[in-house]
Amino acid sequence: MFANSAGLAGHVTVGDGVIIGGLAGVHQFVRIGDLAMLAAGAMVGRDVPPYCVAQGDHAALVGLNLVGLQRRGWSGDEIMRLRRIYKVIFRGQGRFQDRLAEARRLCGDEPKLLKLIDFSARSARGVLRAKKGAAGDE
Repeated sequence: MFANSAGLAGHVTVGDGVIIGGLAGVHQFVRIGDLAMLAAGAMVGRDVPPYCVAQGDHAALVGLNLVGLQRRGWSGDEIMRLRRIYKVIFRGQGRFQDRLAEARRLCGDEPKLLKLIDFSARSARGVLRAKKGAAGDE
């Protein structure tokens, strides 16, 4: 879903169920994962992982798209496990590759969770970082 005046540069890949708010701008060659949400006015220069919400000039992740996940039938347990994986990847300490490995160990073979990990691991432009102190990360 695209709101008024949202702009995508060339060769942008947009996943299923993505919502892009008004006046959001996306740099060329960026990938936006399934069920991600870009807030109005977000300026996105890096990949937006699946299930995440990005906002702001020089966009950053502010949490998970919980409403979108619930509307798509995710259970409370699945969302709780996704939150844990999100925190390991985007809020954890240490090298990014080590955090991805830890997240992979925690999620086992759950395809929905692996989608977030695999998307982040395959990013050519890099993924957005989490905004410090974002309310959606509890």
